[in-house]
Amino acid sequence: MKRTAFFLLYALGTLFASAQQSVSFSVASMNVDGLPAKILFWDINPDGPGSDGSKLISQKLSTKDYDLIAFSEDFNYHGSLMSAISDRYYASTHRGSISITSLNYPFNTDGLCLLWKNIYTVGDESWTQWSTFNGTTSNGNDGLIRKGFRHYVFTPASDIDIDVFILHMDAESDPEDIAARESQWEQLTATILEQYDNNRPKIVMGDTNSRYTREHIRTLFMNPIEATGRYAVGDPWVEFSRNGVYPTYGSWSINVADEGWQKGEIVDKVFYINPVAGAHIKAESYLVDTDFNKDDGTPLADHYPVVVRFTAETPYFDTTISTSRHNTIFVPFRVKVPEGVTAYYATRFEEDEKIYLQATGNSIFESTCAVIYAQKTGTYRFLKTDKTTHGPKTNLLTGTDRPLKGSDRDPDMTYYTVSRHSNGAGFYRITNTTTIPIFSAFLQKPTSENPAFSYAFANGIANSIEAPATQTDAEEGVTMYDLTGRRTQHTNTASPFTPSGIYLLRTKDGQVRKVLVR
Repeated sequence: MKRTAFFLLYALGTLFASAQQSVSFSVASMNVDGLPAKILFWDINPDGPGSDGSKLISQKLSTKDYDLIAFSEDFNYHGSLMSAISDRYYASTHRGSISITSLNYPFNTDGLCLLWKNIYTVGDESWTQWSTFNGTTSNGNDGLIRKGFRHYVFTPASDIDIDVFILHMDAESDPEDIAARESQWEQLTATILEQYDNNRPKIVMGDTNSRYTREHIRTLFMNPIEATGRYAVGDPWVEFSRNGVYPTYGSWSINVADEGWQKGEIVDKVFYINPVAGAHIKAESYLVDTDFNKDDGTPLADHYPVVVRFTAETPYFDTTISTSRHNTIFVPFRVKVPEGVTAYYATRFEEDEKIYLQATGNSIFESTCAVIYAQKTGTYRFLKTDKTTHGPKTNLLTGTDRPLKGSDRDPDMTYYTVSRHSNGAGFYRITNTTTIPIFSAFLQKPTSENPAFSYAFANGIANSIEAPATQTDAEEGVTMYDLTGRRTQHTNTASPFTPSGIYLLRTKDGQVRKVLVR
C-alpha cells in the first residue's frame, strides 16, 4: 500500500513538473500627483491631493487587488500613500521628497516607486537618469528632479522571472519637449537591448507623457525591439480598446472627451515584451480605473490608474515542422520533447558524406543543438523541464539565438540547414540569401575544404528515428533496389531518410514488387 501511494505521488509530481504552468497577476500604473503645494512662497501644486488626498488614494488602493503598483510623482506624501496598504505591500526605494528647506536642484529624487504584494518576490532594483530633458524653470520643470526609469525583476511563480521597468518622461508639448521624450524612448530601447536582452518577458509602464499620434513610439521603441527577431511588443490599450489597430502618427489626437476613458488615448501606458523562447505573458484585460474620486466626484489626482491583468506561462519554445518532417532546435534552457516528436544529436560524420544521429531521449540539454523529426506537420511546443539529462560528448552543429543573415555569417565557411531533397533527409547547402532562423541549428564546413553539397542522415539510425508509418505501402525489414537493380542502403519505405522515388522491393517472404515512396 505504501509503495503504491509513493508511486502515485511520484507519478503525479512528474506529470505536474512536465506540464505547463501559468499564473495570473495585475499591474497598475498611477501618477499620484505628489508634488508639494508650495516651496516657500512658490506655488508648485496648489490643486494636488496633498497629505489628506494621498491617504484617500491609499484607502482606495486597499480595496483593490493590484499585484504590482508603479507610482510616479511619489514625492512628499509617500507615508500617506502607504498608510492603508503597508501591511499588504512592500515598497521599493523611496528616493525622497522635494525639500522645502533647500532650493538646491536638481532634487535627488525621481518620484518613482514600485509596490508589490508581500506574497511575491521582487529584486534587482536599478535606476537610470534620462540623458536628455527640456526645461528646468519652465516646460514642466523637468530639470528640477532626476527623472528617469527603474528596473526590477518580478517573480510571480517558480521559473517565471519578468523584467519590470517603471518610468516618468518629460512633460509639456513644445517641439523641444517632444524631442526630449523621443530621445528618452531611444535611451530606454537601447538599455533594454544592450543590458536586458535575456530571453525574459518584460513590462514597461508609467507616465510617458507620450501619444502615438504625437511621438514616434512605434518607430523608436516597439519596432527596434521587434526587429531583433527575438521579441514581440504589445500594448493592451491597442489590443482591447482599439481592436488591435495602432493610431497613426501625425493624425488627430484620440481624446478622452470624445472617446471616453477606455478608448481615448492617455499618456499613462503599459507595454509588454515577450521573448521568442522563454516565459511568456499575455494581457487579459485593460482598464482605466475611474474609481479614484473624492466624495464630490472629482478625481483624487490628475491621473487615474491604468490597470492590466496578465497571465504568465512557464518558459517554452514553439517551432514548426513542415512537409520535410524535420527541423532543428537550439534553446537556452532544457526542454521536454513533445509527444509526436523525436529529437537527435548530430554526433559524427559517416562514410559517403553522411551524418550519424544519436537519440536525445525525452529531453534536450540546454543550449544544445538537436535535429527534430515528426511524422505529422504542425507547430510543436517544447516546454522547459528540470528533468536530468546530458548533452552529447560531441555535436557537429552550431546554434544561433538570433536570426543569422548571410551578411552576418563567416565568409570562409559554407553553411547547411536541415531539409529533405533528392538525397533524402539531411543538411543541404544554403546561399547567402537564406536567413537561418532564430533558435535553430546549422552545419558549417570550411569552404577551403571543398565540402559536399549535402550531408544526408546515415542509414544506421533510420530504424530508431522513424515513426509509425502512415503510408499504405509502408514496410520495414525489406531489401530495396533502384530501377537499375542496384541494392540501396534503405530498408524501410516509411523512413524519413528514404528519398522519394520508385523502388523494387523484396519482402521477407521473397516476393518482389515495384513501390512508390512519396
